[in-house]
Amino acid sequence: MTGRLQEKNGRYYMILNIRDDKGNYKQKWFKTGLPVKNNRRKAEVMLRNKINEYSNIQIETAVISNVSEFLNGWLAIKRLNVQPPTIEIYKIIINYHMIPFFDGLGKKIVDISPSDIQQYFVNKLNDGLSPNTIVKHQTILRGVFCYAVQQGLIPFNPLDRVLAPKKVESVVKYFTNGQLELILSKVSGTVIEPAVYIAIYCGFRRGEVLGVKWKAVDFAKGIITMSHTVTKCGSNTIQKDGGKNRSSIRSVYMSESLKRYLSNLRKRVIHKGDNDYICMLKNGHLMDPDYLTSSFKAFLIANGLPPYTFHTLRHSSATYLLSKGYQLKEIQAWLGHKKLESTNRYAHLQLSAMTDMAKAFDGLQIIK
Repeated sequence: MTGRLQEKNGRYYMILNIRDDKGNYKQKWFKTGLPVKNNRRKAEVMLRNKINEYSNIQIETAVISNVSEFLNGWLAIKRLNVQPPTIEIYKIIINYHMIPFFDGLGKKIVDISPSDIQQYFVNKLNDGLSPNTIVKHQTILRGVFCYAVQQGLIPFNPLDRVLAPKKVESVVKYFTNGQLELILSKVSGTVIEPAVYIAIYCGFRRGEVLGVKWKAVDFAKGIITMSHTVTKCGSNTIQKDGGKNRSSIRSVYMSESLKRYLSNLRKRVIHKGDNDYICMLKNGHLMDPDYLTSSFKAFLIANGLPPYTFHTLRHSSATYLLSKGYQLKEIQAWLGHKKLESTNRYAHLQLSAMTDMAKAFDGLQIIK
């Protein structure tokens, strides 16, 4: 069962793809009665409820369906409240791993046992998948069978009776302070220069770095606001307001070095496109996330540096602050980590502390 919202005449409508007795899907429209303005969340809730309502009607069909149909049905529902990049990861795991295995068992969704799932994990480990990757598979399967329990198809979640691999905490890689200074020096004049500077001096994620627009830079107050991202979903580049989570949307103070750099960049940049992004290609087009990743790796190799990922700059930004004596709670707020409770995420980070944290980066000199 899948569904989506449709705007028509200034109001939201719900469109469900409902399967008939012959197994064919047909579209059915439903009114929400909600104006489009400021009612997106309410409309999404109504859509979820409508999908659940019709899913209950078709439980008998679901009982006899194979695993692939049920997995795809669950995935369609998850699209309502999960970010597109995550859905893309779920889709790959389901299509390339889960469906071939579980459909190969020749069982219906209601007949899958804990031992079947246990064997799935064993097989994937034998195939060379890491425990951390299998943890992602476990998350999907738990959600799928939790939905089956909610629909009254099975009495318990079989994942509760399975021994799954535990996530292994990996060692965080980072650049030393000396390597950061070398990067800042060598990257000067390259197309990825602005992205690297912002990542180091602000600790932004790749999507946050690429999403920074000039209007988000307040030179008078000396802050950059992270409220827009540019991410990759399959082959599509997605530009959207917001962040990875609520705590990701934040303002950080700029060091004098970064403020001076961005001010000079603003004076010399020539907009060939119609966007306001800071990180652009020379032709004025928006920089693709994958292009930034590959270009950064090539830059590191060319300069004899460890070929770490672009995200390593974020880790390095945090490590640099730790080396300057700042506490973990302060750095969590600076980086916008989700684990910091939303009600007190700035309780341990006073305004003066954030200003001092920005000044700490003045120890890294941008060589121009």
